[in-house]
Amino acid sequence: MNRSRKLPLLLIVVLSLVFFENGSSTSEAFQRSYQATLEESFGLQTAIFSTPEGTIRVNLPDDAAAGDVLSGTVYTAPAGRNSDEQQKNRAELTGYSVEISGITSPASERVIKFELPESGGTEAFNVVLRNDADKSVAELEMRAEAAPIDEQPSFYRPPSRAQAGRWVNIHGPFDGDLFNTELEIGGVQANPLAESPRKAVFQSPANVAGLTTLVLRERDDVLEQPIRNISVSLSAGKLNLNRGETTELTLRVEGLAGIENDVNVDLSCTGVADMQGGNNQRLKIAPHQVNNDGSYTETKRLTGRNIGGFGVVANVQTDQQQLKVTDQPVHVETNPVNIGSEDDKVWYVKVKTLDGQLRSIYIRRDFKPALEICNWIKIDESEVDDDGWEYVDNYTKVEDPTAPCELKDKTVKVEGDPIGPVNGGWQVRVTGPDGKTIYIYVAGSTKPGIKKGQWIRIRDCKKLSSNSYAVDGYDVNDDPNAKPPVPSTPEPTPTPTATPDPPPVASPKPCTEGDRKRGRTVRRVFEIITEESEISFKVYPDQDSGRAADGMAAWLNGSQPIRDFLGDNLPDGAGAGGLAAGAVLAYVDRGAEIITALAKSKLRNLAVTDVTAELFITTRKITATCTSYEICINGRWEQRKEFSERSEESTYRRSKRVTKGGNGWEQVSETSRPQFFDPDKAEAWGKEFLKKELKKLKTNGDNYKKFKENCR
Repeated sequence: MNRSRKLPLLLIVVLSLVFFENGSSTSEAFQRSYQATLEESFGLQTAIFSTPEGTIRVNLPDDAAAGDVLSGTVYTAPAGRNSDEQQKNRAELTGYSVEISGITSPASERVIKFELPESGGTEAFNVVLRNDADKSVAELEMRAEAAPIDEQPSFYRPPSRAQAGRWVNIHGPFDGDLFNTELEIGGVQANPLAESPRKAVFQSPANVAGLTTLVLRERDDVLEQPIRNISVSLSAGKLNLNRGETTELTLRVEGLAGIENDVNVDLSCTGVADMQGGNNQRLKIAPHQVNNDGSYTETKRLTGRNIGGFGVVANVQTDQQQLKVTDQPVHVETNPVNIGSEDDKVWYVKVKTLDGQLRSIYIRRDFKPALEICNWIKIDESEVDDDGWEYVDNYTKVEDPTAPCELKDKTVKVEGDPIGPVNGGWQVRVTGPDGKTIYIYVAGSTKPGIKKGQWIRIRDCKKLSSNSYAVDGYDVNDDPNAKPPVPSTPEPTPTPTATPDPPPVASPKPCTEGDRKRGRTVRRVFEIITEESEISFKVYPDQDSGRAADGMAAWLNGSQPIRDFLGDNLPDGAGAGGLAAGAVLAYVDRGAEIITALAKSKLRNLAVTDVTAELFITTRKITATCTSYEICINGRWEQRKEFSERSEESTYRRSKRVTKGGNGWEQVSETSRPQFFDPDKAEAWGKEFLKKELKKLKTNGDNYKKFKENCR
């Protein structure tokens, strides 16, 4: 497990593919060349096609899986030295079309919707660019999984913060169809980018800053909640520097008025400049540092190392899983389990938030935390890595926050009609007794009979957060501020006439004991590591795969199960789930050797032109089924769930390769002499690849256990 906070993922793979149109001379073919580039960042995988007329970008979700309905977007940018050339090329770009999974859409149409076929194994799919003659001129392979890495969420989870002009990832029960999905932030439409069955990605409006309202519409669902859109701008006195020359970089952050917690901004400087404080650094903006207008400004000195230009990128951290952001108590669901080593203990604990979300936290402590099931704690200090693992350094035990709710027996004014269902209930915006706007959630499948302008008395409730409550019963009341009516002279009461009793209504016939009514069946496939799994991993130059195993550490030769080389470091009960993969991850992070010292000394002087990393892990592929049904017990229908599974042996295979002179070569070559291979850097590169794949398998295992636990 990586304790350090990493920059947001930005992976760009430039494929060494140049396509020529048939029938062209050499000079004409050069002018009509095409290049395909894959970029992965912030929840998207993007196919970028460079054409003679400009650039075509195809944005797709990065969690694509076999059988998914998916939507993406197509954006064009014309080339040209002046407006006339750009206008001409813009018209030419509309003649191209994009083909994915048998669906062809003109580049001029913004949204493309398609479906991946159901199939076993890890699946890739191609994005094909066609010219106005319907000929394929460029093609790029995109990533897809054999089965979803993450289970589809049962409710929508928008972030509480966003960065203006950047991507917003919203996880939830989507259908993969962008045509029926809309997002507004501060009343401004957000640009749609991609959608899968598990999330949708948008571009946050660039001209909205501060605490505002997010409105998500997906099919018939509507979600409304607060969001803070943070705007970041960068400026510098000079954009090109000589060696030793300096200039001043100014960072301005807006939209911070009223923040209660620190806002983190990651700065990254590339090119010929060195930035004061380091070229990769994190700025923490505390509430007391914010100006009256909600802004924050900081300057950094930039110094040129050589002659040339530079670039600086600022990313606001908008982690959705960080519990500290909401500062809410959480309920302890499991006792602490050490998944680290005896020398470097990391304690795994499952907790549940007030709104019912299960989260995993990892407490860094030399001794076992004094926590038990049913404790309540508040996270004081934590850090979330790019894969959503939350490392907790400090926490405080607190009292049960589910004590009597302060809204109980209070009267509130309804400010909006019910919308939903949202998070298991109907969301209603109301004004509380103190005059502040709050949100209540009324449970039930039927829309509550509440209208805007009414007053209601809350019978009972449960606090979900600082401004939201789950309501259990309410009564419609008169306006408590209204003046009493003027009394009038009562009219004589007429003598009541006796009404005959209605005929008795037959009670419904009870069900027959043991009868069943089948409901919904959900089937998921999980490929996981167990303690019996064996790992074979090789990092080798050129085509030297035959001798590569001799140079790898013994634990990676695939001859022993995980439980043998981990020993006591393997948590008890690390069977089918994420614990085994997590234990191997911890083993790698503690500095486990990948390439032996002898092998590195032999490789150091070889004329290496490419390097390959290959991973083989024996796994179990589990097909898990959860069937819900109703059964007649004591004359009443009661809901039940039934879990079943079947498993088979499988092999998880992945590989990665870099070539001299190509993208990524700097990761395996000497820094000062990039033409020379560096075995130490190659080992680090291979280790990162291994960790990335292990994290995927750990996620598979965690999702399998979650699926099984939820089928009760």
